[in-house]
Amino acid sequence: MASPHASATAVVTDWTDAQRLLVKRAHDIAVRAHEGQKDKAGHPYIGHPSRVAAYLATAHGHIPAAPPEAVAAGWLHDVIEDTPTSLEDLRRQGIPDSVIAIVDAVSLREGESPAEYAARIAANPLAVQVKRADLRDNGDKHRLAQVDTATRARLTVKYADFVALLNEAVRRQAAR
Repeated sequence: MASPHASATAVVTDWTDAQRLLVKRAHDIAVRAHEGQKDKAGHPYIGHPSRVAAYLATAHGHIPAAPPEAVAAGWLHDVIEDTPTSLEDLRRQGIPDSVIAIVDAVSLREGESPAEYAARIAANPLAVQVKRADLRDNGDKHRLAQVDTATRARLTVKYADFVALLNEAVRRQAAR
């Protein structure tokens, strides 16, 4: 039976077989890693990385679809923070260093300030794409409407503040 979350592996048709395999491998790792997890609204957590990856795999007006490495990282973007999976685990499972670098960049490190985190993301253009897709999904009004008022207010401010920090970090990175 096909996974209901496989849509981001099939959206882009001009990828090579190796690129499709990479995204499928990332999908499979994410599904296993997030198995049994629920989001704040009680839905299966894998829906979040699925939406992030699908958004990245799709062109949006004048913005082209992200490359397959970013789509793979979209699937994997929360496995380091939210599961026992390590970067080395990803490497052992065949994820290339280019994708691991993106996943590492979007994974918050213990003791890291939001500004430091944003600056680290801004240093990797594909990590910026992944984090923006992540924030877009996290801040989606329809998703936030499913949590209590206090949580919705807290998350709305948290995501808006980080978008501003990331935008400033990207601006500073571009000025270098």
